[in-house]
Amino acid sequence: MLEQPEPIADKFGFADLPVLAFLLLIVPALLFGWCVRRRHGRTVRYYLQVPSRCGLTGIAFARRLLDRAGMGGTRIAPARRFLATNHYNPLTREIRLSTAVYASTSVSALGIAAHEVGHAVQHAQGYAFSWLRAILFPVTSVCSLLGIVALGFGIIEGSTMMTWAGVALFGSCIVLPLITLPVEFDASSRARAMIAETGIVEPEELSSIDQVLHMAALTYVARVLQAASCLFVLVLVLWIGHDASARFLTGGENSLWVFGGMHCLGGVCFAWYRKRAPAQSALDARVLNNTANALAEQGELAEAIATYSEAIAIDPRLAQAYANRGETYARTGQLDEALADLDKAIELDVGLGAVRASRGRVHFLRHEYDAALADYEEALRLAPDIAPFLRICQGDIWLARGETAQAIRVYGEALEHPKSRAAALCSRGLAWFLRDDFERALTDLDEAIGLAPGEAVAYNNRGAVFLKQGDYERALTDLQTAIGLNPKHPNAFKNLAWLQATCPDASFRDGAQAVANATRAMELAGSPGQAWLDILAAAHAEAGQFDEAVRCEEEHLAASPPAARADHEARLKSYREGKPFRADLPTLRFPSPKEWTTEDSDPEGDKWSDAEPLIFPLIHPTSAPGNNHLVP
Repeated sequence: MLEQPEPIADKFGFADLPVLAFLLLIVPALLFGWCVRRRHGRTVRYYLQVPSRCGLTGIAFARRLLDRAGMGGTRIAPARRFLATNHYNPLTREIRLSTAVYASTSVSALGIAAHEVGHAVQHAQGYAFSWLRAILFPVTSVCSLLGIVALGFGIIEGSTMMTWAGVALFGSCIVLPLITLPVEFDASSRARAMIAETGIVEPEELSSIDQVLHMAALTYVARVLQAASCLFVLVLVLWIGHDASARFLTGGENSLWVFGGMHCLGGVCFAWYRKRAPAQSALDARVLNNTANALAEQGELAEAIATYSEAIAIDPRLAQAYANRGETYARTGQLDEALADLDKAIELDVGLGAVRASRGRVHFLRHEYDAALADYEEALRLAPDIAPFLRICQGDIWLARGETAQAIRVYGEALEHPKSRAAALCSRGLAWFLRDDFERALTDLDEAIGLAPGEAVAYNNRGAVFLKQGDYERALTDLQTAIGLNPKHPNAFKNLAWLQATCPDASFRDGAQAVANATRAMELAGSPGQAWLDILAAAHAEAGQFDEAVRCEEEHLAASPPAARADHEARLKSYREGKPFRADLPTLRFPSPKEWTTEDSDPEGDKWSDAEPLIFPLIHPTSAPGNNHLVP
């Protein structure tokens, strides 16, 4: 009589089969993934120590690539941890870079930033797999979770249908990694092509970037192998015998060893991480400082201040973080906080000449001119390399005091340095303008624009000269150009609003647009912009909103000095009568509560009166080389 074949589960001993499958399939996949991730981490860390020759930070390089791709509106923001995941979020259209990449000028930073830009370009161009991954991500996450629940319930309850339903749902975990593979490889390919097109990166650096991108791609291959091996072992175990699977998963000596070992390994890893994390604190403080610098350069001032504060909380003696936060406070108009931080930075490191210059600028904004000059003189001694910038700052003080001849002399000294020539010309052009020497003002401003065609302030100042001369067409062109170059330039919006509200030529007036531009100017200028309420009042009057015009003019009149009250009272009366304001010579005010007055002892007309409101374009932004105190 023939013997019945022995079942495979009995022949090999099913109680040992899951362990064998785990060792032969899952363990190799896990080891491969571990090796790839370790190699990837070592590669990234190594090239994080290799500075790129172009000197661009991760954010600056990403921004340049986005601009070349016509995606300048894409936001770039830092993640909060040193080696946090870099990613592109298609829902918010935002690139998140880890702090190790965001402010780093390393080869790794350029490669990773370019890779994330590649994802952004995929999304913008409708790359099919990218959209499919975005759609399936929440679906597969839910299915995987439901699959685990159904699988466990089916095994415990002995339900074959429920068990296989759980396997099918859990099997979706391999779908996302499979779709991710072409997405990641394509993003790396796009990144490499974009980098090559820019011509910024040297060929040998491009080879290093290739290594970083290649190792990153292998991590996704490892994820696919791990997911496939886990799913295969699960199907194999259940296919051989459902009842035996239940016995293995709910009892037995082997299961205890496997689950116990996994829990012990997890505990060891968690304890190692907790022990290792604090050792990065000193590095984190410096990285956070550098990340906040990049945020400030993007105009994300509130987030930059918060990030500087995090760095200071970790390392309270990091002078650069205090200096940078102080400069950022100054940009937001919080001058008391700025002065306190800059004082602290100087206390911690008296040799920081640029910080002295920053504090001088804050004193200037607080109208403490003697203190500002003292700080600039000390900065000249400590940091002679920024002497041209300091000369322009000193010229600004003389200009604010109304001593234009002295300002012109000091600006002239800064003209001798090629790097500061454009800024000095822009500022000196303003000084000539205030002396009603329009020919010299235009000569300086034309040369400044020729040297720095992307400088919004030069266009704003030249537009104000044209406005004073009554050349409204060229004034409008220059002011619109200034706004196009710098959409956050308050004075350009202010000057344009005044032109649109009060121009004697009706073809240039636009009340609604004037209100919008005046409002935007005040938002951008912060608290100093309150001095422009008379411009907003004129804009409301041109738009026929006389109640608002009266309210703004009354508020402005209450804060005006006696010398200027007669002019504003006349405007207020006009608004109450339902008449908009018109001026033969458009008048613009500098956002300062201080008024300049004439002195009889000034035969050369070096100072000016407030008989009519001043046309005062924005002084060239010669604040200290702010937010550049990097910490290696």
